[in-house]
Amino acid sequence: MKNLITAQQAADYLGVKLSTIRKWGANGYVPRIKIGGAVRFDRDALDEWVEKRSTKGRMQLRTSAYDSQAQRSAQRPITLN
Repeated sequence: MKNLITAQQAADYLGVKLSTIRKWGANGYVPRIKIGGAVRFDRDALDEWVEKRSTKGRMQLRTSAYDSQAQRSAQRPITLN
């Protein structure tokens, strides 16, 4: 069974205002579940949502940019003039 929490609990969990989590849910920005007239949030879905939106640190960005450039260079054919 899913770990369902209320809007207030979801707001507390994410560290935002209750009005914010309600707007996000209503606009489809954050995953929510409607059960009858009640709105609930799945804690695991919120964790996945946060993980997808997390940013990489500077060092990881530099490393991945370097790796991408190295991969592109390795894929280019060598041409002699």
